[in-house]
Amino acid sequence: MQVFPFIPNPIAPFRFQPTLDGNLCTGTVEWNLAGQRWYLHMRDVLGNDLFYVPMISSPDGIPTINLTWDGARQLVVITANHKQRIGQLVVLTLTNVVPTAYNGIWLMYAETSETLTYPQTVSPGGDATTQGLLSHNINLAGGYTTDTTVVYRGSSGNIEIDTGITP
Repeated sequence: MQVFPFIPNPIAPFRFQPTLDGNLCTGTVEWNLAGQRWYLHMRDVLGNDLFYVPMISSPDGIPTINLTWDGARQLVVITANHKQRIGQLVVLTLTNVVPTAYNGIWLMYAETSETLTYPQTVSPGGDATTQGLLSHNINLAGGYTTDTTVVYRGSSGNIEIDTGITP
C-alpha cells in the first residue's frame, strides 16, 4: 500500500506520484471553488487526464475480532462490532489479515449484529493468525482503474493507494 499524507495548502496544489494499475501517475489535489471542496485530479505521465473526482472521506476501519473459514458452509465467518443491519448485504474491505487470502473487497452478509459472512469455496489458509481491519471504503478511482483502489482517509488526512484488491 502506498500512503500519501495530504497536507492542504491554500497557495499551491498538493502533488504526489502514485502507481495506478502498474503505471506511474501524477496526482494533484486542488480546491474547487464551485464545489467548495478538495478535488483529486489524476494524470498519466504524459499529462493526459485520467479522472477528476471530489475527495470523499472513507471512515476508519474497525478491528476484526476473529476470522474463520467454515468449510462445511464454504463461508468466511467474521466476528466484529460491524453495526450493519441484520440481513443486509454490504460491500466491505478486509485489510492487514494473515493469511493474506482473507484480504480484499467482499460482498458480505450480516448474519447477526456481530457476525458477517461471505462465500469462499477454497480455504484461505486456516483461521486468521493476525486480525485486521474491516472498512467501508469509497474508492475514488472506481471505474477508472482495474486493479487499484484510491481511498481518502479524512481522519488521518492520508490518501491510500492499494493494488490488487479490487473485485
